[in-house]
Amino acid sequence: MKILNKNVVEMSKWWILGGVAGLFAGCWQHDTNACANRDGDASCDEGMFCDRCEPSNNGCVGNRPTESDEHGPCYTPTVDEGGNDESQASSSSTVGQTHAGTGSTAAVATEGATDDPTTGSGSGTTTGSRDTSSVCEGDEDCGDAVAPFCDGEGVCVSCDGMPDGNAACGEADAGLAVCDGGECVQCAAGASEACDGQTPVCDEEVRTCGACVEHSECPESACHLDGGDVGGCFDEGDGVTAGSTAQLEAAFSGAGANADVVVVLTGSNYSNVSIDFVTNAEVAVIGDGSQDISGNTSGGIVGTGGSSIVYFAGVSIAGNISGDGLSCSGTSVWLDDSEVRNNAQVGLDVSGGCAAHLRRTVVAVNNGGGIDQVGGELRMTNSVVALNGGSVSPFGGLSIDGVDILVSYTTIAGNDSQNTGMSIRCSGANTGEVRNSIVSGEDASSVDPCAGVRVLSSGVDEGGLGGTNTNVGAFDPGWFSNPAMGNYHLTGSGETVFMDIADWVTGDPLFDVDGDPIPTDMPSFAGYDQP
Repeated sequence: MKILNKNVVEMSKWWILGGVAGLFAGCWQHDTNACANRDGDASCDEGMFCDRCEPSNNGCVGNRPTESDEHGPCYTPTVDEGGNDESQASSSSTVGQTHAGTGSTAAVATEGATDDPTTGSGSGTTTGSRDTSSVCEGDEDCGDAVAPFCDGEGVCVSCDGMPDGNAACGEADAGLAVCDGGECVQCAAGASEACDGQTPVCDEEVRTCGACVEHSECPESACHLDGGDVGGCFDEGDGVTAGSTAQLEAAFSGAGANADVVVVLTGSNYSNVSIDFVTNAEVAVIGDGSQDISGNTSGGIVGTGGSSIVYFAGVSIAGNISGDGLSCSGTSVWLDDSEVRNNAQVGLDVSGGCAAHLRRTVVAVNNGGGIDQVGGELRMTNSVVALNGGSVSPFGGLSIDGVDILVSYTTIAGNDSQNTGMSIRCSGANTGEVRNSIVSGEDASSVDPCAGVRVLSSGVDEGGLGGTNTNVGAFDPGWFSNPAMGNYHLTGSGETVFMDIADWVTGDPLFDVDGDPIPTDMPSFAGYDQP
């Protein structure tokens, strides 16, 4: 059993004496700054003495109390290193001393006392099982970052030592209002509700809140991928359901200026749809991957304009027997995990500065071509543009005119046209990159010269494009699992052709179309599939 520090024992002796004396004489000082609660005479200025019964000046007086004084029993001399008072003026080591005027006997601690199991052990002054070397009255007394809080018993502790750790953290810093593992953090596993506003998603590894970038991160609504509220979730009250064409069209027509609307599709097929949406509003159409939105109109099945922002997720915009699939001249259109296919004219007709974003989306078998864009931005990852156009089509896969383009890990394959540029036709001043992708047309040499657009680390059907590309020749359907049905996952033959071509760089997706990780530190497969 450890021996208590002698200074501690001696001070305890004086504290016990003072406590008993004060109990009966009314002079015990509770102030932690009082000399009697510190180092006795040594706590006072030179030439002054410690009187525990003196309420003013922290108990320091000009004349040393003596046994004949009223405050004689209250004198608290300095304790030396040997455990003895320097003045030897008081007999505080006497057990059972009777104090003048009280008629009471107090039990007093003696030197050489040892630890008792009930008082704890270890270095420093101990009370119970806590280290009272960190005695505190408030959090401001706790300077240790590991134990910054003062608990109800005057000990500095971490947040998980407080009765309500979350409340303690929140009072200290409203931005770090979750106690996890003794640390105050923004959020943690099981405490993601601490994230809201435009940072509603908890990254549990680093325990910080961030913006949403996928609709799935807002399971009760959808994610604002664009606009003034970008990064935040739509309010749950913004949701409506649509089980029929009429309800789908009504959701758009009923959206007023500056409205936010999430349309959850509960039906299966929405036929004869004709939507022309030009309102300054934000609308998200959320399906489960099984819904078809089709129409018979000379324009797009869905057309957006003005300052509108429209999102489609888990839907097919397909089968317009007269016109385009989707047209956009508004602020932006986003397609996630969707299809635009089998339309009589163009799959996507983009103009007016609209920014088109495609993620894990297939644009296929559109007779007039895949994506025809004039101006604005085109961002496409983990997607497919395939089997579009034909022998009389003016272009095949992509036609860009004055567009800033960024295409990565995308398969542009089997597109056809009556002109050159079966895969990519360029006019005007374009900028950007196509990288880590497959670009192979029905015939070889399918990329128009595109000044300002670089093709990098891709499997292409011609030489002379610069960059670290690999010439794989014209489109071979045997490279893919079932191209006629829109399945462009690589077969064994395709793996051999497209392996070790792509070279991931910052900004590229971390996962392929199936959620498989894309290597970031070594060459990988070009296109949207990492086998």
